[in-house]
Amino acid sequence: MEAERLNIELLKRVFGNLGAVAGPNFGKFGITTEEYIHDKPIKFEESGRLHEYKIYVAEISIQSLYKIILTNLGSVEEPEFIAVLNNNDVTFGFSLSDSASFVMYHENKWTPISLLHRLNLTAAIEMITQEGIRWVPSSPSDDIMYNLLLSLLAQYEA
Repeated sequence: MEAERLNIELLKRVFGNLGAVAGPNFGKFGITTEEYIHDKPIKFEESGRLHEYKIYVAEISIQSLYKIILTNLGSVEEPEFIAVLNNNDVTFGFSLSDSASFVMYHENKWTPISLLHRLNLTAAIEMITQEGIRWVPSSPSDDIMYNLLLSLLAQYEA
């Protein structure tokens, strides 16, 4: 229970630093503004109804190139944020709704990561924000990021 609450608090910081916040400030700062919306939304059918969600894609270069793709499967008031962060060496996934999780894509599967990794990722994203380093709009290269996001979504649906 304590670990889950810690994950929720850490991910509130991660998503908040990216501009993904619940309520009327969603879409007003960070990578959730209009300029980051990708032209290919996520679409899936559930209970005979088609659902479509915007995705936001950005990149930043700090010693190497990092890309992030984010979506909200909930509402502005009750969000369900899911994101994938990738550089050439490692891919992490984050989700925050009623529960929270940090995972890493390794050997074609998503696996939970250690507390040390969760703390370091949270601190790194916080530092990027605090230093005023700006994410720039991007597009998923060869749909790799888009497919990783779909893979992460499938993990949570299973």
